[in-house]
Amino acid sequence: MLRSLLLLMVSALAAACAAGPTPLPIPDPEEVVEDVLPLAWLEGCWITEDGSYREVWQRGGKNLLFGFATMSQDGEVVFFEQTRIELETPAFYAYPAGVGPSPFPMVSMSEGEVVFLNPAHDYPQRIRYARESDALVAVISLADETRQNSWHFAHCSESTF
Repeated sequence: MLRSLLLLMVSALAAACAAGPTPLPIPDPEEVVEDVLPLAWLEGCWITEDGSYREVWQRGGKNLLFGFATMSQDGEVVFFEQTRIELETPAFYAYPAGVGPSPFPMVSMSEGEVVFLNPAHDYPQRIRYARESDALVAVISLADETRQNSWHFAHCSESTF
């Protein structure tokens, strides 16, 4: 009985192999829709014109971005910050000098712009990232948009961080 069952299985396997692999359907290029991930425009290495401030953003899955920033003066790092953006929450989490997290809930997201706000935080309370052509602009301020500080970034080589 076992021998008959094994013989039947081998015969079925041989017939399947002889038929060749089942071809996969080839998608029509006009029907393929690229999966655009939220905030994909933020990913990469960004640096200010004078090279003193750099931010790097890397995707950690569909709904998570990890980042870090360094500020240099005379060739020495004088400030660093670890960050992450969780799109499920959605919120920005900052760890300045490794201390945190300081959460900033997302208040708006559109094509090329995202804004986070935490009025209970001392400073900043509002964080805004926006794409302007090939540049990235980051603006921090109080909730009412006073006491603004902004940085204009260009793409940098990841080998320079």
